[in-house]
Amino acid sequence: MQPLVVILFILSGISGLTLEVVWTRMLEHVFGATTLAVSTVLTVFMGGLALGSFLFGRIADRIRSPLLAYGILEGVVGVCALLIPALISGFYPDLNRWMVANLSNSFWQLSLVRFAAVAAVLIVPSTCMGATLPLLSRYVIKNQAHVRRVGSRVGALYTVNTFGAVLGVFLTTFVLLPNLGLAAANVTAATIDLGLFFAVAFWYLRESKGDTTKAPEDDEELDLDEILMGRAALAVAFTPAQRKMTAVAFFVSGLASMNLQVVWNRA
Repeated sequence: MQPLVVILFILSGISGLTLEVVWTRMLEHVFGATTLAVSTVLTVFMGGLALGSFLFGRIADRIRSPLLAYGILEGVVGVCALLIPALISGFYPDLNRWMVANLSNSFWQLSLVRFAAVAAVLIVPSTCMGATLPLLSRYVIKNQAHVRRVGSRVGALYTVNTFGAVLGVFLTTFVLLPNLGLAAANVTAATIDLGLFFAVAFWYLRESKGDTTKAPEDDEELDLDEILMGRAALAVAFTPAQRKMTAVAFFVSGLASMNLQVVWNRA
């Protein structure tokens, strides 16, 4: 795997979780630090990640330059990160006062309006974050000749991104917030995202001007469809029922994980 991709995904993970922690703290100042308020932010954030992964996972194979698309989305996240604090501080306090005055007697109305308010701010950047894994996965396996290595490469991407996320939470909690504060931590993460955009754009321009006939890592290049549909990739055939059971298992696993996060935070 190219060192560039490893660096990109580590920094992407650091930035993503830094922004999640920072935005949660900012919204807590407005909506409160109750379990419901924190869970609302978590739901919108994770929902955006899932939406981005779903949408771009379906079209990643048709994107001519997935690396450039990744860089553009990171730039969008960076711009959103710079705008969100002003929106939260300038608009949400008045909205929260209106909600408390008019909806405090209706639990469901208050919850839905709060959810909509948080979603209006976080859904775009979180969806862009969710798109990064399918896009970079497509870039990594585009010229991967050995089918047996595809799974390990995609798994390595996920591992690297998760490591970056852990590092981002640690640095934000123990370094950035105590020493620099919310605003500076937010700008730091936004700077990382914008830096990723410019780095990818520079890399793309340099590659587009160079020799594009470079051979892949191995002797033979396989088309993505051959990788995904060929006999080597389907050495073990799964029935529709088995595929549905796999999807259900992943769904239940994610449900349990987020439930435990909320419960442990509450405890």
